[in-house]
Amino acid sequence: MSKFLNLSFALLFLSGLLVGNTENKILTEDILNFEQVDIVDTGSSGDIFLYEKTKVAKDKKTYESSLFLKNYITEEEFKIFDKRTSYSNVQLGQNGKHIFYIDDGAGALRETKQIWRKSIPYGIRKQLTKYNGDIRNFDLSPDETKIIFVGTAKKETDSLEPIEIDRYQFKQDRQGFLRDVSNHLFLFDLKTKQLESFANENRNYQSPTWSPNGEFIAYVSKKEDSDRHNNSDLFLKRYDNLENEVQLTFNMGSDSAGWSSNSLQWSADSKKIAYVAGGDPKLLWYAIDNVSVIDIENKRIENITKALDRNTSSPRWSHDTARLYFVLEDNLKNQIAYYSFEDEEIRKMSPDEMYISSFEISGKDIILESSTTSEPKSIFRMNDSILRKVVDVNSFLSTKKIATTEKISFESYDGTEIFGLLVKPEDFNPNKKYPLLIRIHGGPVSQYGVRFNLEWQVFASNGYVVLAVNPRGSSGRGEEFQKAIFADWGNIDAKDIIAAADFISTKPYIDPENLGIGGWSYGSMLTNYVIASDVRFQAATSGAGISNILSGFGDDHYIREYIDELGTPWENLDVWMRISYPFFEADSIITPTLFLVGEKDFNVPLIGSEQMYQALKHNNIDTKLIIYPGENHGLSSPTNRIHRMNSYLEWYARYMKN
Repeated sequence: MSKFLNLSFALLFLSGLLVGNTENKILTEDILNFEQVDIVDTGSSGDIFLYEKTKVAKDKKTYESSLFLKNYITEEEFKIFDKRTSYSNVQLGQNGKHIFYIDDGAGALRETKQIWRKSIPYGIRKQLTKYNGDIRNFDLSPDETKIIFVGTAKKETDSLEPIEIDRYQFKQDRQGFLRDVSNHLFLFDLKTKQLESFANENRNYQSPTWSPNGEFIAYVSKKEDSDRHNNSDLFLKRYDNLENEVQLTFNMGSDSAGWSSNSLQWSADSKKIAYVAGGDPKLLWYAIDNVSVIDIENKRIENITKALDRNTSSPRWSHDTARLYFVLEDNLKNQIAYYSFEDEEIRKMSPDEMYISSFEISGKDIILESSTTSEPKSIFRMNDSILRKVVDVNSFLSTKKIATTEKISFESYDGTEIFGLLVKPEDFNPNKKYPLLIRIHGGPVSQYGVRFNLEWQVFASNGYVVLAVNPRGSSGRGEEFQKAIFADWGNIDAKDIIAAADFISTKPYIDPENLGIGGWSYGSMLTNYVIASDVRFQAATSGAGISNILSGFGDDHYIREYIDELGTPWENLDVWMRISYPFFEADSIITPTLFLVGEKDFNVPLIGSEQMYQALKHNNIDTKLIIYPGENHGLSSPTNRIHRMNSYLEWYARYMKN
């Protein structure tokens, strides 16, 4: 028997030992069965809402979404769209009889994005706009006679022509090379079909939002050279005086930047706007975001969540404007909280064990998306603090054995408490020794939380204990914790991960000689930092990362962030070199490492994985590079996601005992 057949047989045999009886276990192939639900919009009547269900298409290469309208009082449900892939930004009309949305244009405009209207539940759809370009988002006037939208003019290009660039930031993941175009605002009259320019200065505009009384339109924009800074502000125009632009905020940070049409929230009396105020722009994403309220007349701003020292988002007014609800990110969790304008107190509403992804106000009720460590995301209705599930999916999991997840904490090398989640196989036996996988999140300013993670479940089904760690630089613990790694990547955060390995290795059910590690994006970068600092790991997987940070300058889309955090390489070379040590000290790495990356990733480009693969290959360390054709930073193809998961399992099985 050849060496190849011997190896294949060994891996097959080992895989059988790992999985054992696969009945009722969560497998990689369950990715194909997994469905996701998302709240789309709620009706003003307080009894209906739109939601979307997304699942893998029959070709297994794409996802498709269906749109539903549900009355959660009568529990009647109508399917509005079935298995579509292109629609977005759906809004429910005020009377609940129509939806408005963005989709591909018809006829000569099929290469553009236009606004459509559809009667519900079974009406004919109609294209409303004929804009020569792409409409990115929009908002309806309260009387539904006009639309304000963000439009990007169509620019004829030939894919074979040379690409001429003169912008400061000239690349963006999923967009490719950036052309010299701006996103302007336009007004469209639904009765007369007239289209007029609303704001067309040489700058980008986003998030246009009508006031409830129809007198004002608020929006977000950047002045000056928007490629060179992250300072976005709120602006306002009266509908009867479109020539006069009023700047509302002057914060140097990012105020409600984003494409969402509901990032600005008007109070019912049209006197105030709730939004998210960014922190110190010099701290980039390490700063805390605060829910704030501005009075449009006197421009007085209340940063109502600043004292929490936690990121807050998604402000929503109560039906009587007595409260402002928002999502509060805390240690390992996301919760719904509210600020009372009566007593100026903040109170939490949702249970600690529920991880809130999103919510909307529906009359006196709250419609929310929530997950737990044992259940994927579902949609719930909250009424007077009473929760009831109104949309449930993934019923196939009811026959599956779910691995248990528990919170853990430990002291790092300097006494700082670090938190994480420990996932044990569903048939866990404390008298056995288990192989351990440490998984590291991306960001770096994000966190693992108490929500369902299919990847961890698959690892646990294959006999691994999984430790998901939130090292310093993670969110949920305040600004000091977040900014602890500013311009110092791979130092104390790597030590926190090493401390996690020390902590878990003392547990009697963990085999300390059988440890694996891995992550994606910054999780990949931190994986590389750790294996360049500690040789105890038997295997590593490193997805969409970079270690020679110098190679990212001008090759990825973070030029502003590099300058603000690290300075230029020619002025601060020592900083750039210090945080690039996994590449420049690659001869210290002995851990067999699998590198993975999307071919079209402009976030953390291909070169980052290529260079580390080449370095380890040159040093005769077992390594492999997987490149996913056409993929960006996050893999979008279900087939590729399955391939990635199987590649993880194969790599760990090859080098770890079980």
